[in-house]
Amino acid sequence: MGKLVNYFPVMTSTLLLITLPAIFFAFPATYLFNEVNPWLIIYAALAYIYVVVHFCMVGIKDPGIFAKRKTPEDDDDVHAPIYLTTSIKNVSVRMKWCSTCKFYRPPRVSHCSTCNCCIEVSSCLPACFFSYFSHVRTMLFS
Repeated sequence: MGKLVNYFPVMTSTLLLITLPAIFFAFPATYLFNEVNPWLIIYAALAYIYVVVHFCMVGIKDPGIFAKRKTPEDDDDVHAPIYLTTSIKNVSVRMKWCSTCKFYRPPRVSHCSTCNCCIEVSSCLPACFFSYFSHVRTMLFS
């Protein structure tokens, strides 16, 4: 586990994502449902469910972080070659040594100086999250 401070942003956004719509659906939504148009509340409920589903998908999906090794992949960390050429599915692939994480990085993996670990797609917001993230952002700010 990590420090409680690391979980503060997630706990805050989860709390806001639950409490604010609950207040809306408890008080103004009943008036809008009875007096204005029930379809407006149905649309708001569907949009809320859509946002919650994509929020959960961002939270539970694997971020593509490669764990650091305590012992180097090679026996001799200091004299390890910078590049290693290997065959993956009969395709020659050139992998680079990461001296911080102590292993040869697979293709499409690079070291992030912000996170201080090797991650996929050379971004702190990997491509697998971007679609979920953009859906949540679009629904929240539209």
